[in-house]
Amino acid sequence: MKIIELKNNKSFYKNIVYIMMFLLMISCGSSDDSTLETSGEISTKALLHQWTFNDGTANDIVGETDGELKNGAEIIGGKLVLDGIDDYVRTSPIKTDITNKTLMAWVTLSNVYQRGGGLITLENPDPSCSVETFDSIVYGERMDKQWIAGSDFFNRTPIDNGGSLETIESVAQEIYIAIVYNSDNSIQIYRNGNLYSSDTMGVLQNYSANSSDVLLGLRHQCTNVPGTPNGLDRFLAASINEARIYSTALSDSEILRIFEEGPQ
Repeated sequence: MKIIELKNNKSFYKNIVYIMMFLLMISCGSSDDSTLETSGEISTKALLHQWTFNDGTANDIVGETDGELKNGAEIIGGKLVLDGIDDYVRTSPIKTDITNKTLMAWVTLSNVYQRGGGLITLENPDPSCSVETFDSIVYGERMDKQWIAGSDFFNRTPIDNGGSLETIESVAQEIYIAIVYNSDNSIQIYRNGNLYSSDTMGVLQNYSANSSDVLLGLRHQCTNVPGTPNGLDRFLAASINEARIYSTALSDSEILRIFEEGPQ
């Protein structure tokens, strides 16, 4: 009788162990979901500036860095339309310092042959153009049909970052481009949520509150020479659906999540 009771007790304790292991596995799964939720919350809190154009203006719907339409730039159907000749948007100065950062935008190119136009630029403007600093999402400047992390005097821009080249089919597509600037001086470019290129070059720049501003459709402001829609110049021929700046270097998963959610 005692032997039977002992065997039954062993079976009982085994069952307890199995139940505890099962509960531990469930707990680990819940922890992973919580981590994903936290990542989403961090992305929202780090969103400093957002231009959606949905209200027919270039106002910043998150911060206070409203944009002004220049030289005939228009907003049509909730998108900023740029002719590639002299259209662009310039904002009022940013209100907080920005160092680690992520620039991003949803854009439809008017043609794939243009070169050098800026999609979204964060700049420390200098009227003399001798010490102007900027970081920009730029199309085709150094390598034809390639997206690059544009910068002052190419200080943070390799000749060829290895990213794939746009094709004629790209004209009919809205493209999501994001560039992440990290404290270790590495720079990652993403296209439609996927890693496009990664380089470490130059030094991470700081953009100061009350002096730095943002350009949409223009790489930098140093000359007044107009461009052409198909030319090699500073102006972008495109329509921009939305643009954002985050005050942190977003992760791969955060970039992908934003792409999947799409513009507002």
